[in-house]
Amino acid sequence: MTLASLLDRCRVTWRPALLVCAASRAWGWTVLAWALALPVVALMARARAELGTAVLMYAPPLVALGVVGRAFALVRRPAVWTAVFARAGAGPRDLWRLAGLSGALALAASWSVAAFALAGLRSAAPLPSTGLVSLGLFTLAWSVCCILAVIGAAAVARRAAAGVVMGWMLLPAGFEAITSPFGVPEIAAHAVKILAPPLEAAVRLHDLLRGLVPAEVAPWFVAQLIGFPLVVLALFAWRARRIAERPQAVE
Repeated sequence: MTLASLLDRCRVTWRPALLVCAASRAWGWTVLAWALALPVVALMARARAELGTAVLMYAPPLVALGVVGRAFALVRRPAVWTAVFARAGAGPRDLWRLAGLSGALALAASWSVAAFALAGLRSAAPLPSTGLVSLGLFTLAWSVCCILAVIGAAAVARRAAAGVVMGWMLLPAGFEAITSPFGVPEIAAHAVKILAPPLEAAVRLHDLLRGLVPAEVAPWFVAQLIGFPLVVLALFAWRARRIAERPQAVE
């Protein structure tokens, strides 16, 4: 299906977001590289389990930066915004649609890579059903969190979104390293974790759902898994309105 046919089929309000996604990169070569990488990922995971788990950890943020980050880097150019979104009713909703479309593409790509990595891990050594479900839930939660982090970072910073995402992910560790000599209350560290992508909570998500996480930690994991998306969505709502009104705005 060509881009022209897709534009004809989709609603008028979604066409700007589709155009930006289509123009953000050379999709033909990208799809070819993705298709070639899938069996390689499976073979890597089958040969060495640590490589498979590394793929599950690092593929989601890289895919999110490559899809969502590129789309927002393009739309933040004033000339692109003026050319694509210069119509009656253009505004923040277009950025929400772009976030939804690019995020869905990134989630599908991350899940396909994760599926091949899980297949490789399972073929190398028998995985119990609980272990497979645990890895699958982690991949889903971590992929969504990485996509949200990139959406928020791309909306805040017109350039160096990768650096912003990396700093965001390291925020809890940095806070702990800085404050540990001063004996900051543990509640402060948990509060900071709500503002960052919840890696630890994503890793323990299956245990959390089964009630295996200690009672004193479980509420904080829930707060992280719910609080971080709310923080990102609030940040994006504020920035989307500002960008729509003034796309040439600096970080």
